[in-house]
Formats: sequence, structure tokens, C-alpha cells
Amino acid sequence: MATVGEQAVAWMAAHQGRFSYSNQQPQKLDPERYGFSDCSGVIYAAYKTLGYTLGTMSYDQAKNGAAVADGTTSAKFNTIMGNLRPGDIVAMARPEGVGGGSQINHVEMYDKDGYSWGHGGVPAMGPTRHKINVNGFIADSAFWIVRRIDTVGNPEEELTPEQAANLKKVYDIVSTLDMTESKVDQLWQRRATIDLLSGILNKVNSL
Repeated sequence: MATVGEQAVAWMAAHQGRFSYSNQQPQKLDPERYGFSDCSGVIYAAYKTLGYTLGTMSYDQAKNGAAVADGTTSAKFNTIMGNLRPGDIVAMARPEGVGGGSQINHVEMYDKDGYSWGHGGVPAMGPTRHKINVNGFIADSAFWIVRRIDTVGNPEEELTPEQAANLKKVYDIVSTLDMTESKVDQLWQRRATIDLLSGILNKVNSL
């Protein structure tokens, strides 16, 4: 079954080149109705169809979801690209955008293999799929941030046997705490929390 992020990417692909460019609010958030959008608008629309309400501007979306990575160079982005997942939000501070590189002013949706989806007005109709670590995007941005919206899913997905065993220990410990069952289940399902607690448990076991 496709992840939330993969479904968001599929929305982008299904709407490739359909919308003209405008950042007019709130119409840009419903491009299928109004026929136009911008970089944050198409990402908002893609996730909205999946039940997620994100920020309406690039600098807001740079705070949504869970932190994945951040940096100031193209070289560092290359080192973390293998950890990115379809649907990850890549926000960046473009030197020609608002703030002249001092603040987040553009956002893309990562696809795979170094490509992303976005709508920055060039070409006029978007969204479009293109390489992300090039000039005009990551390569000459002042800094960048990667966020993950799809942080809830199968906690055992892609876990090694050792990680799964540690996860079971963490779950057993958390289950003994004074928490409602629903809170335990929420904690159990959040990959970011799982990764953090499993890492802590590994450090404790190594002492």
C-alpha cells in the first residue's frame, strides 16, 4: 500500500502542468477549482486531499511535520538525499526570493532519485518534476530544511530484528506508565518517537 507521501507525489503527477501561477490567497489552496497555485499551494492541496492541513506559506510548511534534515550546502544535501522519502517537504531560502536568502521562500515536494515536484512560476504551468539539487533550487540556496508529514504508519516497517526487539521493549515500558491506551497507541505509531526511544534504549544497553 502506498504511503501518504507516495500518494501526495501521485497527486502532483496527476496534475502535472495543469495550473497557472499565482499566490493569491485563499484561492491558491484550491487549484482544481481556481486553476492556479504556487509552490506552497500545490503542496497544501496534495496533502489536503489526504486529510492533512498544512501551513499555507513556504515558511509555515518548513515547520510542519517532523524534522528530517537541514543544511546550508549542496554537498550536505547530497549526503542526506538517500534518507529522503517521497512526499518529504524540502523548504529553501532562495537568494532571489522574499528576504534575499535570509528566510524560507520556496518549497518543493521530494519524489525520488534526486527529483522533486513544485510550482515556482517557471515554467508558467505547474506543478513540474525536476532535479532538486541544482541552481535555482538547493544548489544556490542560502539554507534548506527537510520535513516529513507522513510520520505515522506501521512501526515495524523497515525495522531490523534488533530494532524490532528494542521497539517491543520500549512499548512494554511505555505501556506500564500512567497513560491511556490511546496515548500509548499514538506513541507506538510515531516513527520519529520510535527512532528516538530506540536510540536511547540502545545507548542504555551499551552502558
